[in-house]
Amino acid sequence: MASASALRALKQNARRAKIKYRASALFARLTFVLSKVSKTAIAGRDPPRYSRGGPLRFSGDGAHSPNSLRSDMGCSSTPSPCDARLALRLDSNQRQKAGAEASDRDRDRAKATAKAKAKAKAKANFDSEAEVQA
Repeated sequence: MASASALRALKQNARRAKIKYRASALFARLTFVLSKVSKTAIAGRDPPRYSRGGPLRFSGDGAHSPNSLRSDMGCSSTPSPCDARLALRLDSNQRQKAGAEASDRDRDRAKATAKAKAKAKAKANFDSEAEVQA
């Protein structure tokens, strides 16, 4: 029995400690937020993250380091077009066109076949109905 009551007391102490820790963390956060709000309210301006202190990122004077995207110092010229690459690209384009034309041709042939079958079937039905009526 003594061990059960001791265990219960330990659990209650752990809960209290956890609640105290959470309360102190919330109190610290609330204090921090209130201090920021009061500073900006007293100063009568937006918080510093909304206003820029220095020049903009891509200003005319900035961005001249060698690794910058706007720098001319470290960049190489654009590569000249390679004849082999150009030939490969043209060849693959021609293959794609040929494949598209072949699939168009196959589709047209299938449509024509289906249309011819439908006409033949309609004619057969018409002929059989004419024979029945005669």
